[in-house]
Amino acid sequence: MALQQRLVTRRQALAAGMDEVQVDRLVRAGTWIAVRRGAYAEAAVVAAAEEAGWRERQVLADRAASLKMIRSYVMSHDSAALLLGLATLSRRSG
Repeated sequence: MALQQRLVTRRQALAAGMDEVQVDRLVRAGTWIAVRRGAYAEAAVVAAAEEAGWRERQVLADRAASLKMIRSYVMSHDSAALLLGLATLSRRSG
């Protein structure tokens, strides 16, 4: 998880030897939080992003989405700007 900004996909967890029941149990217990469908982070990581504000929440969501990509991709526009710590044209509320 550390190499992926503390995110893991369901597919990765299953490939690492966990079974569906174990993954579901971690989610139900609140140990793992679904950041995107099939992409999870530890509860402490999500809490830290929530506390940091909308920019960190969005970066976490963008990184989770990138783990789900099958084809090559690049982040662009707001996603790239946020990852690089740059300002964006409009501030989202929340």
